[in-house]
Amino acid sequence: MELASPSGLAARVEVQQLTSSQGTQSWQLRKYISKGAKVQHVDYHLDPELISSLTSIVGERWDSVGTANRIIGDLITCPALLVTNLSTVAITILDNEVFIGGEYETLTQVARTTVDDSLKKAQKQGTLFFHGKGEQVTSVHIIREELVKISGGIQQFKVSTDSGVVVCLETMVLALQRRGFHGFDFKLLRAPTLEEINFYPSEFEWPLNLNVTYEYSRNLIQATRRGGE
Repeated sequence: MELASPSGLAARVEVQQLTSSQGTQSWQLRKYISKGAKVQHVDYHLDPELISSLTSIVGERWDSVGTANRIIGDLITCPALLVTNLSTVAITILDNEVFIGGEYETLTQVARTTVDDSLKKAQKQGTLFFHGKGEQVTSVHIIREELVKISGGIQQFKVSTDSGVVVCLETMVLALQRRGFHGFDFKLLRAPTLEEINFYPSEFEWPLNLNVTYEYSRNLIQATRRGGE
């Protein structure tokens, strides 16, 4: 599916599959040849252990989403918590500075973290949302965003990053999406279906001019257990 954007950039939404056995290429920086020029290609993908934790909640009963830290409107600070009747998954955002496209950029990374006493703290301070409580988790999807910078008609770099998670319940979907490529908190999004999620427009973080343009896409990748179970 392709979504129109006011900037003229296309945001494609496609549903694919990603197994918990994949992800060994996460967080790499490599170079490849495009039109005779060296182009940096940066991947910041979820690691296999986090993918495995996310797939394990499928079939469980949903409890809540929240944080052991602060909530500001629909923004959830780290660590973010995904809670079911049987387990809790904690995710955070790591600082990361990389030299890409001739300048330094802070491209933050979504990563797993330990739960410790985060759930007890969140329960005590009331920083949990109970949308869909009691419903079964039917599927989990990873939000993957990609951006290519083009200057003078030549590709300068490509960034591929996993920016959050979508949890599908029986009557609604809930999403935690990092706020842009440079963000340090998550947007909490809720919608009746995958197709109706109003995602944060990460592409608007990158300035356009007469010489520089960007190609942007967003994919929802279904996380499955090894072997597609």
